Amino acid sequence: MESSSNSAHATMSASGSYFDGQSARVIPVKLQLTGSLLVVRDAATDKRLTEWPLSAVRHVDAESKKRRPLTITVAEDGPTPIGVSPQDALPHDQRLTIQFDAEGGALTQAILDRAPNLTARSQKSRGLVRTALFALVGAGVAVALVLFVLIPMLSERLARMVPPETEIKMGADLAKLISSSSALGGEPCSAPRGVAALQKMTTRLEWAAGSHVPIHTRVVNRPEINAFAIMGGQIFIFSGLIKNADSPEEVAGVLAHEIGHVVGRDSLEKLISSGATFGVISVLVGDFSGSILLTYAGAAAVEAKFSRAVEAEADDVALRILKKADLPARPLSGFFKKLIKKYGDQDSLFASHPLTKSRAEKFAKAPAHGGAPVLTAEEWAALRAICDDRAAPEARPASTNAPAEKERRPESSGRQQQQ
Repeated sequence: MESSSNSAHATMSASGSYFDGQSARVIPVKLQLTGSLLVVRDAATDKRLTEWPLSAVRHVDAESKKRRPLTITVAEDGPTPIGVSPQDALPHDQRLTIQFDAEGGALTQAILDRAPNLTARSQKSRGLVRTALFALVGAGVAVALVLFVLIPMLSERLARMVPPETEIKMGADLAKLISSSSALGGEPCSAPRGVAALQKMTTRLEWAAGSHVPIHTRVVNRPEINAFAIMGGQIFIFSGLIKNADSPEEVAGVLAHEIGHVVGRDSLEKLISSGATFGVISVLVGDFSGSILLTYAGAAAVEAKFSRAVEAEADDVALRILKKADLPARPLSGFFKKLIKKYGDQDSLFASHPLTKSRAEKFAKAPAHGGAPVLTAEEWAALRAICDDRAAPEARPASTNAPAEKERRPESSGRQQQQ
């Protein structure tokens, strides 16, 4: 009996991927299950990221228990990432995917066998909640008015008031900071033929978008499936997204979505709203050189999370861009479905962008378009290999300001139409 007990509580190890619900990073991790405690450590630094008692482990949804690799989360009242206050995080936003190899399979089965509340829901004390609500109702209403009415209203209006020239300079300064700091955690990719292919794709989509600012795209050598846009038309694409795409049209769909954020000035509005008074003053006086604000903005841009409403608007803009560019939207639906099949129907696995079946269905229902492919087979191969020549001289980010691309742009520019 003693031997059996020791065996049941022996430490089990496996690898996996962890999303902390706080940023756009999907972190490779090492997992250790000792007794009833699951410890999650950063695979690169061995830093302890979180600890989950098996009693707090939950299935992500009703179907997740059938999928492999297994993706789990924690109860609404479960542990947050280490160093993150419960007031600043929703534990249920965390996601942990266990690599399904020999070790991961054993750990998966152990969790399924030993976690007692996988399908349970957290029960909070209604009395405590009611007491807290009554005690804070006055302050809560005031704070809610400021946070959810006044600041969003001001930030949206102020973002629309910023001249394009100012936004372009802000974006260029911020992109330079992000590229030269540790915020990205990866080197820029600059293989010349890959940059040329990305530039060709960017040109076609920018013309169709009629953006108020020129679009600049660049690829960063990081394995995560992610892309993000900042103010001034600056867009960053992680190499992991390109490598996980089956066609250039899938990448074009993601890029069209990011251009939707540019057109909506979402990053600028987010900065003003999150930076509150500091951000508002800096924008109004045109001073974006302050090192504190710039550092804050750089980290915020990489880890920004937009609301579902903002993401839906960017999706709608993407559909219009793809239609005008005569490119299909359905490949992006296939890309979403592939990620959903791999990771589950989650709110936040596609980095900062909610990944749900409803988004996939929206693009699946889009009319088919039969224009010329966005890239040739050779150009697609070059784009997929854009990070293979990082020793080459640094290339300029893909931009429609290149003379060769200007010659190919249609005479009737969407940007002029908007202005």
